[in-house]
Amino acid sequence: MVPDLYDWSNPEQPPDMLTYVEETPGLTLTEYTSYAPQVFDGTLDGVHFYFRERFHEWQIELLAPGVDPAVADGEVIATGNAVHTFRFKDSPLSRLRFVVDSVREHVMRQSCSHDGAGRYCPMCGARMHHEAGEGGD
Repeated sequence: MVPDLYDWSNPEQPPDMLTYVEETPGLTLTEYTSYAPQVFDGTLDGVHFYFRERFHEWQIELLAPGVDPAVADGEVIATGNAVHTFRFKDSPLSRLRFVVDSVREHVMRQSCSHDGAGRYCPMCGARMHHEAGEGGD
């Protein structure tokens, strides 16, 4: 599902973001704002996600279906500083791709059994925690 995502007040927004949303299986975007704050609110493979970035600080949350992120907090799966994470002139499309990849990676790692894991899981790539003296950092 693709709502009217094009932000007509922002001539920098690439129309191919709409194509990306339409062509990404399992992705529905229900809210998008491009500035002050930048927000992506939607579902991916049935998981409700909310990305918000303001004053260079961003976070991705997972919420229960139907929960309004303005009313309730979700599980924060990633946070960061946009200056360090994204290029200064990063496009909304590249940020949305980052959010989609982050949500899918988190869900995959949460459902992985980590069979055969040493320092890293061979199935999902998650880093395994080791006690001091067991070869960990």
